[in-house]
Amino acid sequence: MRFRLFALFFSISLGLFSSSDYQVGAQTPKTTRIAFTSWRDGTEEIYTMNPDGSNQVNLTRHFSPALNREPVWSPTGERILFVSNRDGILDLYLMDVDGQNVKRVFENVRHRQHPAWHPNGKRIAYLDYGEQAIYTANIDGRESKRIAIAGKDGGKPVWSPDGSEIAFVFVEDRNYHVRIINVKTRIHRTLKHPEPQVRMIDPAWSPEGNRIAYASHPLLVNQEDQGTIYIVNRDGRNLQQVIAKAGPRVAHPTWSPHGDEILYQQRVDGDKQIFKFHLSSRETTQLTHKGYNFQGNWFDPAFALSVQPQPQLLTTLWGKLKQK
Repeated sequence: MRFRLFALFFSISLGLFSSSDYQVGAQTPKTTRIAFTSWRDGTEEIYTMNPDGSNQVNLTRHFSPALNREPVWSPTGERILFVSNRDGILDLYLMDVDGQNVKRVFENVRHRQHPAWHPNGKRIAYLDYGEQAIYTANIDGRESKRIAIAGKDGGKPVWSPDGSEIAFVFVEDRNYHVRIINVKTRIHRTLKHPEPQVRMIDPAWSPEGNRIAYASHPLLVNQEDQGTIYIVNRDGRNLQQVIAKAGPRVAHPTWSPHGDEILYQQRVDGDKQIFKFHLSSRETTQLTHKGYNFQGNWFDPAFALSVQPQPQLLTTLWGKLKQK
């Protein structure tokens, strides 16, 4: 009897320790890192850096001159999902955080971009460029499902922190709005900017899931290079302009895992650079200075999804088994 209990306990423990959804042995950053795209050495490459802009490391230099862009950390920090044309067309790929073990997500090559990782690490969302539609799929590329039409120039899907909804850019008749759709029910609602002739682009959920940041760009030809960033409640209320003054090509807001800072990119002297904005102090810090840098994405191990077994859970489980 005791042997059978131990065998059952061992089986459950093994299931917790080993999951097919995660690579065994992949290294997770020990400190907060930011992944971003940079064009500084002749092509687009994926780099990581510290939150203060130091220690910038090229992860994709071993495969040039392919384009490598739109990096997104896995919830565990063990892998990075990104876009590359190394097989002839822009599609989705995975790699370890050191740039090794690159693997295409889907068996069939198709123009896919704007990747986003589900909070549980098992599914992804992306834009099918040919269909101009938002899809979800397993991280191994299976069970792909079309969720919504994005329209020409739409896309940029992002999962809500609880994984129940996806926000994305919906374009219709040259109107750019942020649409939020429930993945299961397909019920959606649309957030519209109060000012006319404004594009809403690059939505980003706050870590708490109660607010959305987005960039806004005027549709007017003489102002189309301008942009700023807003934050709004998920119900469309309490609109706040984050960047007080519109600047050249301000775009791509990304929340810090703590929710107290936002990354964004802005054109500076003809190039794009990544900045960090503190929501309380209103302090702005420029993180990159060399080349063309954009599409920043945070990872903080303190907020990482744990895939390791919890000792207290196993102890409780063993106690329950002994009682039987």
